[in-house]
Amino acid sequence: MTAKKLNTLEKLEMKDTVLEYITNPQFPVPPTWPRFKPLQTVGDIWEEAKDEHKFVVLVFEDDGSIVGREVILDLVDYPSVLVRTMHKKDVEKFGIIKYPSLYIINKDSSFQHLASGSGMIDSDRHRFVDKLLSMMGLFDSEGRRIKVNHDSDKHGGGEGGNVVKFQQAREDTPAKHQPIPSTVTGVHMQDLESALHYAFRQEVAICKTIDGPKLDALRNFVSALAKYFPGRGEVSRFLWKLVDYLGSLDMPLTGDSWVSAIDTLQGKEAFLPDQVHWVSCQGSQSRYRGYPCSVWTLFHVLTVAANNQQSSAVNALEVPMAIRGYMEHFFGCSECSQHFIQMASTLEKDIHRPADAVLWLWAAHNKANKRLHGDDSEDPQHPKIQFPSAQDCPECHKPPSDSDYVPGWNSSAVASFLGKFYGKENIIQDALTLAGDAAEGSRSGKEEMDWWEKKQGDGDLKKIQEQHEQKKRRKAANFALGDQVPAEKLRLEINDLPAVDYHSQRGSGLLISRWGFSRLDFGVCMVFYVMCAAIIVILYYHFIVQRKFKVPCVKYFKNSWV
Repeated sequence: MTAKKLNTLEKLEMKDTVLEYITNPQFPVPPTWPRFKPLQTVGDIWEEAKDEHKFVVLVFEDDGSIVGREVILDLVDYPSVLVRTMHKKDVEKFGIIKYPSLYIINKDSSFQHLASGSGMIDSDRHRFVDKLLSMMGLFDSEGRRIKVNHDSDKHGGGEGGNVVKFQQAREDTPAKHQPIPSTVTGVHMQDLESALHYAFRQEVAICKTIDGPKLDALRNFVSALAKYFPGRGEVSRFLWKLVDYLGSLDMPLTGDSWVSAIDTLQGKEAFLPDQVHWVSCQGSQSRYRGYPCSVWTLFHVLTVAANNQQSSAVNALEVPMAIRGYMEHFFGCSECSQHFIQMASTLEKDIHRPADAVLWLWAAHNKANKRLHGDDSEDPQHPKIQFPSAQDCPECHKPPSDSDYVPGWNSSAVASFLGKFYGKENIIQDALTLAGDAAEGSRSGKEEMDWWEKKQGDGDLKKIQEQHEQKKRRKAANFALGDQVPAEKLRLEINDLPAVDYHSQRGSGLLISRWGFSRLDFGVCMVFYVMCAAIIVILYYHFIVQRKFKVPCVKYFKNSWV
């Protein structure tokens, strides 16, 4: 095989060229090198597996993808893990639908899903490698990688006793002149649902009174969520019920009544997930990331979803204005809210199409990242970068035309990237499937509040959390005693049945009054009222009217014989 000439000085292009060269079937692979050739069957991996391979994994990927080969190279210094690749055409028969995906292989050739990629090469590579190193226990207490000392392995050492601290969690902390690597691991539905939980049960719940412009802002925000949140059916139906509830109000709302309404609207087929569990938004420590990260992600997902509808009926300002209203009236950080409102002061002038909203929010987010870079709130393991990075989207950083939306960026490439990254089809569906279920890594009610909650007033939040925990305990106790499904929940399930055309006929859905009664409750009461009134009239006629006009029997017979 002849040598290949490099005609570029770009780091990424050089890396890709070298990788293609050394993984070419004609390249004479040294015996000590890993095998890059894709396997044909799952069972083939056991021909290479040895006793020291405690973890045997496969990367399922599209033809031409280099993610698997990069993961193999990243883990070449870890003798306890064996990584190989298989192409999509060879694994579709197993029902694999997400590519690339990472699976661990069992001795019987069955496999277990570990992680899925988002289609961004560098972020998928980091995600897969971090997942495997985490399984091997190769992260220290501060979230930094631990790397095997390769020289020591030659003398029989392993990960257990021959390790050295690696620089940072992302394997290469960049020098000042180098581009900062992205920490992207995709958009997770679990983060989005956790954002809903935080927004509804904490940020809105701590408000003493919600009326006027504040109530309008809440209505607009919930309406935008109901229309554009790309979640599972149960969450979508719950959001539409919340829209109907807010639309039925004719008086101010309080935080307590808001929480009660959320609890009342819960049903088997329509619910708000009852846990907070961060995935992509998990910080290296509890004081980092979390809710602010998730709410930014939620905002991006909403703008992209509205743009992807490509309907003339979509109001280009609907989502941005809903976001601005939420940030102005409910976001817990007043300083952050003021900065956002300042950026959003020209929304009406800047946004004319749904696509403009996507780019506007992206530019606003990058401005916020630039302002907060180096701030105490920045997670050192997840630096605030100008997104997307050159690794995630090289085209986005190419010299733009003079008419580009933001100087220094290729806005058309950015719009394409954002549409794919935040699009529904690329959201990792890892949310819990049942309302109220607990998950590993989710927070219990007794756990210490995180940094975001502490900004909002410990007393109010603790009170809300305690009330919510008491309700959960009462529910659990009722079911433990063998109670049937509560009447309120049964009513909600009945109302949930005609959900096929729920979005177009949401006006006929469940409405909750300020006293907590639904239309069904009022209807039943009216039926009983009419029935009782009828019974009273009948009894009155029977006992009073008939006795008054009845002729005595003795007198009747006496007169008849005269």
